[in-house]
Amino acid sequence: MDDLKMLPKLPLPALGQTLDRYLAAVQALVSPSQFQRTKRLVEQFSSGSDLGPRIQKELTRKRDKEDNWHEPSSPCDGKQMSSVGSIPAMGSDSQPKVVGEEVRHGAAIIYGAYSWWMDDMYFNIKLPVVINSSPGWTFPRQKYSNEEGKLHYASKFIGKLLEYKDILDRRAWPVDRAAAREKGQPLCMEQYYRFFTSYRVPGVEKDHLRSTASLSTDNQHIIVAKDNEFFKVVVKKDGEWLQESSITAQLKWLHENEQPDAETVGILTSMKRDSWAEVRQVMLKDPVNAESMEEIETCLFLVCFDKPLPVTFNRRNIGEERDESNVALQMLHGGGTKFNSCNRWFDKTAQFIFTTDGHIGLCFEHSALEGIAIVQIMDRLLTTLDSSEEPKEKIQFNDLNKGRKLKWRLNRETQAKIQEALFEMDVACKDVDLKIHRYKGYGKNFPKKCRCSPDAYIQVALQIAHYKLHGRLVATYESASTRRFRFGRVDNIRAATLDALHLAQAMIPDSGYTDSEKKKLFEQAIKTQTDIMIQNILGEGIDIHLLGLREMGKEMVFSGIELFDDPSYKTANHFALSTSQVPTGTDSYVYYAAVVPDGYGTSYNPHEEEIVFCISSFKSCPTTRPPAAGKSSLLTRVMKSAEEFPKNYQMTPGIEISTKIIQIPDTDDRVEFIFFDLSGHSFYSKLVHRVAIQPSLFIAVYDVTEENALTAVSDWIEFVKKMGGDVSVPGVLIANKTDLQDLRVISPKKDGKGLEEPFFYLANEWYKLYLEKADGFRTYMVNS
Repeated sequence: MDDLKMLPKLPLPALGQTLDRYLAAVQALVSPSQFQRTKRLVEQFSSGSDLGPRIQKELTRKRDKEDNWHEPSSPCDGKQMSSVGSIPAMGSDSQPKVVGEEVRHGAAIIYGAYSWWMDDMYFNIKLPVVINSSPGWTFPRQKYSNEEGKLHYASKFIGKLLEYKDILDRRAWPVDRAAAREKGQPLCMEQYYRFFTSYRVPGVEKDHLRSTASLSTDNQHIIVAKDNEFFKVVVKKDGEWLQESSITAQLKWLHENEQPDAETVGILTSMKRDSWAEVRQVMLKDPVNAESMEEIETCLFLVCFDKPLPVTFNRRNIGEERDESNVALQMLHGGGTKFNSCNRWFDKTAQFIFTTDGHIGLCFEHSALEGIAIVQIMDRLLTTLDSSEEPKEKIQFNDLNKGRKLKWRLNRETQAKIQEALFEMDVACKDVDLKIHRYKGYGKNFPKKCRCSPDAYIQVALQIAHYKLHGRLVATYESASTRRFRFGRVDNIRAATLDALHLAQAMIPDSGYTDSEKKKLFEQAIKTQTDIMIQNILGEGIDIHLLGLREMGKEMVFSGIELFDDPSYKTANHFALSTSQVPTGTDSYVYYAAVVPDGYGTSYNPHEEEIVFCISSFKSCPTTRPPAAGKSSLLTRVMKSAEEFPKNYQMTPGIEISTKIIQIPDTDDRVEFIFFDLSGHSFYSKLVHRVAIQPSLFIAVYDVTEENALTAVSDWIEFVKKMGGDVSVPGVLIANKTDLQDLRVISPKKDGKGLEEPFFYLANEWYKLYLEKADGFRTYMVNS
């Protein structure tokens, strides 16, 4: 606390300053008429009534008397004792004390600073933490390639983490200092101390963080996940850290001793937060479950021994090795329940993942700390370990070397919830599209040569990219660390500025702008972005302040403040572009999913000579999903010449109609074709009835690199047959992307009759229907 008292308090910006900057932030996002309405609401809030000033005055009082003004008023001074729904503390008899449905524990919950923000960003959100909140992290691949090498490296890895835990317990970790803007200023280290001592507890109303910092440190353990089972592994006994050889022995024991079929309990932590909270309360009634959960919640971290995902899991690159996107999905969500998603406990802050093919990484629950705090720990660890070293000590087995399997007693209701969670997790995993892209053109050195902040340069580039794809800018979130201040966490650097919009409009082809004009627009956009970045890191951002005004207004019983019910405020907080710079000193990178259904998640790591981008979206979103079968591309080639073929186009969001008149060769006849380009999502099938009754021709396009493409095509063909009624509809089946031979999963193998595999597949599917209606659907195979 002495170190904290040396840090300044988080500033409280002036009301007028924040509101002016808020207007500047929304202007590029809303229509002119909507902006004028928002402008009137801002004036009314700030000067037309005394509402804004009264709330600001109350926030000023909070800042004067509290360490950090951005927390709710409470007698706990930023801390709160856990009670209902918590795990029981272990008494002297080492048995949990359960009192009916309510369990009591002596550990404090870390509510502290930024609690309004914590509730808004994390604890009030009911979505599962996996994919929607928790980032993944890929570390450099290691040289080991078998089980023994994996265990040896994992033991050294664990040993280093325990060494750092001991340093943090003694508050001996070097204090981070600002690298620019008041260079050398000490930064708040509280996030470091939460890395090994936090656990996110699900709540029916809202979640909270549980801290284990006040528990005895004489005996400590980690949890190892293997084959969907969880084991307690002791790492500190009677005040002494165990040697690496003892940790290795425990890991070898649990690998060599086969366990009964797993109950896949861990998948429950992937549920919606209120649903998981209800299941957890039921499970806690049983002392066996309560004891196992206590072991997990009080562990330092999890170690997950995974099976590698198949090379074909996320076919992004050509080759026999797993690509970086494949590995990233394993760290982010495990790959689904058939692979490793049940081999997790997503509530725990840190889960370190090891596979037999040398890939390692981290899945971390985000509410306790920002990724930048982990970077220093992990960079230091990864640069000091060598996976090729041989063990220095001979392993001696004893009772202490045997990891203890956690036990569960599950009633039918809980088992049913597990099945529900398994299904939901697989659906969620299939929906995530993630691409790790290494831009090799240049790294952060080039923007520096141009006298630009590399971060500002990349942020402006992202705005241009989004505008080229979608023709508009969207609310953009970039974390800005406020660790210069006591209990500082983050604010938001908003990149969707009016200056960025003007530049993006100038950068599209045939915009009419000269290079000189573009350069001036670029310089202005960079300056504006840099200014906003500096404002945020110096505690003068707008998002935390606006949230404080909103929440303090609620505490003062001011309901229905128009400014915060305004559509512009909702638009400004719908972060369709969620970004983050996570620079590392090693070849590692952090990624996460989009934070809204129609958005992108975009993290980036600028190195000296390259920039690593990690870009995600949801396949279920028609506006952000990656190109699918390619039918729109084929139709574009029909409608236009090859020279006019666009490099970038938007995928079909519903139905697009186009016409073309074609001259019949060697005749004077012409035929007018009306093409109805229908999105591949079945959601849009209802629209077809309104525009295409009894079609003359049906063209089905499938992607030879997608495993389920033929199943989808079969469903659509059945749909069109019903549309045709009693009239036969001729059709063409087109295999697209056949040039991607190394990615092809639907092959053109011949059977004994010389039929292509797709045709043979559909023929079998329709055989019975063909017998019933001999003059049914005619299908031809055309390779494209």
